[in-house]
Amino acid sequence: AEVGGRQIRYVGAGQDGDVVLFVHGYGGDRNSWLFLQAPLAAKYRVYALDLPGHGTSSKDVGDGAVGLLADAVTGVLDAIGADRAHLAGHSLGGAVALSAAARDPARIRSLTLIAPAGFGREINAGYLRGFADAQTRRELKPVVGQLFADESLVTRQVVDDLLAYKRLDGVDEALHTLLGTLLSPDGETQGIDAAAAVAAIGGAVPVTVVWGAEDRIIPSGQA
Repeated sequence: AEVGGRQIRYVGAGQDGDVVLFVHGYGGDRNSWLFLQAPLAAKYRVYALDLPGHGTSSKDVGDGAVGLLADAVTGVLDAIGADRAHLAGHSLGGAVALSAAARDPARIRSLTLIAPAGFGREINAGYLRGFADAQTRRELKPVVGQLFADESLVTRQVVDDLLAYKRLDGVDEALHTLLGTLLSPDGETQGIDAAAAVAAIGGAVPVTVVWGAEDRIIPSGQA
């Protein structure tokens, strides 16, 4: 889909039922949802996109604003002809899904927020900066390990795939621009405040929140 002059890549599965659109987090891509798409496709039309700056979408993220990323979500819904959809977003993607829903709550059937950004001040700023700055396997592996309760799940393939993505033209600039969205000017606390989006949605959309008790990026207490 072309959205605001940017190419936004997405994939879909399933032939019938409501539309479900997955929105990944910072440094992720549409493949983050592979293991959820197949089982859900038996009942729903399931899509996942690459946000600007990620995957195989255009790497231009403009000023990095959440609203610009939300444009990609609504643009994909338009491209697939979905009048209404369920949105599921993780971390930064949770804030993006909220932003998209706040614009037109009647278009969103439900929101599923997985450890979403924007619901507290505390965040692991060291992880975010470390991910943006890492240039080698040795630098990246301990950073990625913070995403897992069991760090043995961080395989060489996981690290190599992320390094390949980070070396694409435009990715370094995109990731560092988005740091300015995720972090406040002090560089240590969250820069996103999702309160306004929640207020705009009101009670119009059912919301489910999922949070890992051992989350080391955004504390589960913010649930």
